[in-house]
Amino acid sequence: MNFTFSSLISTTLFNNVAMLICVIFMKSKLAAYRFGFGALTFLLLAVSLRMAFPFEITAFSNEIYITKVYPEITRFVRLRYLSIGNTRVYISHILFYAWVCGAAVKFVHYIRCYVRFKKNVLSFPEIKNERVVAILNEVTSGRRRFTKFKLINAPVGAMPFIIGVIKPVISLPAASLSDDELRYVLRHETSHFYNGDAIMKIALDILCIVYWWNPAGYLLRRFACEYLEVSTDMAAAKTMDETERINYAKFLLKVAKDREKLRMNNYSFSLNSYAVSFLQKRISVLAEFKFYNKVPKRDLGKMLILLATAVITMAVSFVYVFEARSVSSEDAQNTYVTNNESTFMVRRPDGSYDMYSEGVYIGVTKGGDDPIFDGIQKYESLEEVLQNEKIKIID
Repeated sequence: MNFTFSSLISTTLFNNVAMLICVIFMKSKLAAYRFGFGALTFLLLAVSLRMAFPFEITAFSNEIYITKVYPEITRFVRLRYLSIGNTRVYISHILFYAWVCGAAVKFVHYIRCYVRFKKNVLSFPEIKNERVVAILNEVTSGRRRFTKFKLINAPVGAMPFIIGVIKPVISLPAASLSDDELRYVLRHETSHFYNGDAIMKIALDILCIVYWWNPAGYLLRRFACEYLEVSTDMAAAKTMDETERINYAKFLLKVAKDREKLRMNNYSFSLNSYAVSFLQKRISVLAEFKFYNKVPKRDLGKMLILLATAVITMAVSFVYVFEARSVSSEDAQNTYVTNNESTFMVRRPDGSYDMYSEGVYIGVTKGGDDPIFDGIQKYESLEEVLQNEKIKIID
């Protein structure tokens, strides 16, 4: 198992394709109805695990050779360096440290903003109104596990949302909501908690923090959060009759109309925290809900094909690795591949080097000081070779 520039590039490219397929899948309202939370959980778990281990498994990996552009990029990254005193700092090292430092900065910023946001949320007074607490108990009474939700009284016009993984906090403008509206809000927000949506969102945030330079991760996070909202609406709609679904849709419009013009955060699930186009999608889901049971099998098959394609694409990243090749096929037949551990070089009087592999003389090279030979042992004379190498030299 090796971690190389090629394995990172290959894993990223294959998984970017898989993530884009996931985005296409999640944009479908049918996917949210038929597959719900399970499909998204599976897809995100597969993507996260693969991106967490961008290694090449040498036991069964195969190379896909690229002969244009990519060889120049890899040569620049691997062989170019800056001289700082007697130290060579390679471009690959600079990029790696930039990656690590960027992830560290984003992680610290993420934690600071989360702590600041939660502190601000907890500064609002707790709701102890018997009416609200009774409706919360009614909504959660059918759940298999008991969870104590803390209710925070947000200002009138603020959007309801839930935050927290272990000790969930629900913020809502209780004074401005009727009993039915409270049921809609609390059913929606508690569903996010019981479905583990907060954990999934944290996993997506971590993916975007570690791979902060990959735009596909941000795209996946955006549509995954929207998918979770639609799936939650779908789950709620299954327990409602048509009149209740219409009232729920009207309530979404009310929240959108009355909400404060505040910059939304990335740390909570809000009943209405997205663009107008997404709000239209959620309302259309409720309006068209009764038609989803009559979806043709052909459309369902397309969703299954998308799922299978995403999984296969991620699986292929274990099997194939993109490698640079700037040598023609004809020249490659006459190319000698060496193992650094059994290869050494001996300096000649003119400054060039004789190269040996496992004691067998290969030939002469004038580029002995090239960084490409950094891993090969160099000697000043054959006598020095005989003292250090436990092999017999064959000319």
